[in-house]
Amino acid sequence: MKGYWHIVALSASIAVISVILGKNLFLFVFLWLVFLYLNQRLKIIPFLLSICSFLFFLVYLPAINLVADTSSEITSQNLILGKIIEYPAIQSNKIEFILEEMDSEEKIMVLYFPQNDEIKTEEASHIRYGGFCTVKGELELPQSARNPGEFDYREFLLTKGITKQVVVNDLTQIECEGASFWHRFFSLRIQLIRQAQENISDYSAAWVSALVLGDDSLIDDHVIKLFQDWGLSHILAISGLHIGIVVGIIYLLLIKSNVMTKEKSELIILFFLPVYAVLAGGEPSVLRACSMVLLLLVLRRLKINVSALDIISIVFIVLLLSNPYLIYHIGFQFSFIVTFGIILSRNWLSSVSSRTYQLLIISFISQMIILPIQFNYFSIFQSLSILVNLVIVPYFSLFVIPFMFFLLLFSFLPNSILQSFDAVFVGIHLRVIGVVEWIDEILYYPLYLSDLPVWFFVLYYLTLLTALFFVEKGCLKEALTGFISVSLLIIGYAAIPYFSDDGSVTMLDIGQGDAFIIELPYRKGVFMIDAGAKFSFEDMQPSPSVYQRIIKPYLRANGIHHIDALFLTHEDIDHMGSVEFMLDAGIVGAVYVSDYFDISTSLLNKMEDNNIPIYRLTAGELITIGDQSFTVLGPSKDRRKSNENSLVLHAEIGGKSWLFTGDISKTEELEIINDYRLNADIIKIAHHGSDTSSDPLFLESLQSEVAFIPVGENNAYGHPSSEVIHRLEELGVRVFRTDQHGAVQYNFSNKDGYFQTFLGN
Repeated sequence: MKGYWHIVALSASIAVISVILGKNLFLFVFLWLVFLYLNQRLKIIPFLLSICSFLFFLVYLPAINLVADTSSEITSQNLILGKIIEYPAIQSNKIEFILEEMDSEEKIMVLYFPQNDEIKTEEASHIRYGGFCTVKGELELPQSARNPGEFDYREFLLTKGITKQVVVNDLTQIECEGASFWHRFFSLRIQLIRQAQENISDYSAAWVSALVLGDDSLIDDHVIKLFQDWGLSHILAISGLHIGIVVGIIYLLLIKSNVMTKEKSELIILFFLPVYAVLAGGEPSVLRACSMVLLLLVLRRLKINVSALDIISIVFIVLLLSNPYLIYHIGFQFSFIVTFGIILSRNWLSSVSSRTYQLLIISFISQMIILPIQFNYFSIFQSLSILVNLVIVPYFSLFVIPFMFFLLLFSFLPNSILQSFDAVFVGIHLRVIGVVEWIDEILYYPLYLSDLPVWFFVLYYLTLLTALFFVEKGCLKEALTGFISVSLLIIGYAAIPYFSDDGSVTMLDIGQGDAFIIELPYRKGVFMIDAGAKFSFEDMQPSPSVYQRIIKPYLRANGIHHIDALFLTHEDIDHMGSVEFMLDAGIVGAVYVSDYFDISTSLLNKMEDNNIPIYRLTAGELITIGDQSFTVLGPSKDRRKSNENSLVLHAEIGGKSWLFTGDISKTEELEIINDYRLNADIIKIAHHGSDTSSDPLFLESLQSEVAFIPVGENNAYGHPSSEVIHRLEELGVRVFRTDQHGAVQYNFSNKDGYFQTFLGN
């Protein structure tokens, strides 16, 4: 089997793709293996083993859609007995851990969120890895996504094999005893993080925790987002580079100082690496890197010469056998794909003598090989991120990561010396991060792509591998053509909306609030009507959660960089609370409000600072933006209440007439039908379906076919009113509600359209 393990691993990888896509690719695998066999590139044993590998993993690996079918069966259960099978995440604002139920062996996520005070470590000291626990609470389904592009927490848990969750209200509902042997090492990890916080600055301690111990929770969220947007997230994941540094440090301390022989030092490494894998959080990238080094050392001691390609292939198979759910882990996917790409490029790397140049090549290959997968996870790619990676990756590899190991290992030094080193790092690192922030501010021109089709992946990787093949052959002109083709493929796919006659009107599900997005064919215009937010009843300040979790992911998933016009019906937070966050993001072209909209000084200043014009609209006015016209129907006068002063718009979109009503009352509704001869195929029901609106005469006059009601699930106001729903049903109006249907879209092309609900109800 020597030299053929990569064929077995590739067969398993195709099984992974088959499971994820829900398509059986056995015929493809069989024909590929037969081709290799007939051309004498594959012997009979590897041929048969590869077929067995594909068939075994095709059955062995879990399909998320199948798991999802069983997760809907929830039975009331108040007492759950089980064992903690992963190290619990204990933070100041939450506790979460995975419990494997004793009888069914089903995985359950247990969550606790404190109501007021922060969680103290001693309060949760009984919650330990490997402990046996009794949890009092009711099982429930995790929250699923309700909008396109939104993070799906339920699906995320399913990729870990977790089908249910229980949220406890008090820590007394969790009783645990005992712990696993490995808990000691996890506890040591926490102690090392605390030691770093005590001995060096919080800033440096955060980077030590992330780059040495695999805990990035202390790094500022802004920096995490910055790294995600610029394709630098892989730097924060402990990988082969970190393991190489660990091995190098051990060799330096033991061999170069003549403390031990090379053979004894390797034994130390064999015992230490599994411990470090636990200390570093046990993430798949760490397990992959440690396992490869361990296997290499074991085989070397057995005097078995195996290629790096065989080693990564064996490790891939073993890790999948140990935990089949790893196929859905982004760290697992990125780690193996990048390592595989680097191994395939070993001839290119070996032809270069400069260590720095090699790092640049590795950075380039790493970025290009994961690009389509990065799109599917993050929906964003910065065209300049490859250049940024070419600078930042060597900086972290040659300076930051080794320095973090140094700060942790030599934390016993006198404070004066340690603080001097700390100050050097902080001074340099703040400037480097500042440069990335400057680039993000000045050169922020991202591409947004999501849900890439299979043909894109196939074409992308065929073109990329062809380009890399020409590089290794020294055919630089052909290689350049290949890389240009890869770039054109990405740009061409991103440009599809500008050549498509498809358009849509989307009612986002933001809970108890309004947010409508209108996309015209050929991307001739993108408009929003309202952008609500959640808020705290204590200070009545809008939360960024709706923008961050719903609006921004939707825009990115649909390749939308810019909102041409944002119409705000009135001043309530549930209709305009996300505006300030959208202004900060620089995605709004202009804001339109009524003559009686009372705009705050702070919001007005923010618009002026970002050079965003604000236009006031008057009843009876016809406004045209690009190819789209809107007729303003109200307010006709100042009624001195925000709801009654709602901006009312009428428009023809996708061959249908639309009426957007804000939160007007019955008085304004009757006034509108008295002032205008009006029909509306589709109406946005006013005030979330409250009985203060939707007058029977008004609804009957419009002769609507469809009604949209944006309303929060189980909201405290009792919206929508049963009377309003009854009126609509009597009139034969089809009703779409966000509390029941999630986001609702009207998709159209050439004036033919259809309605689509995100939850499929």
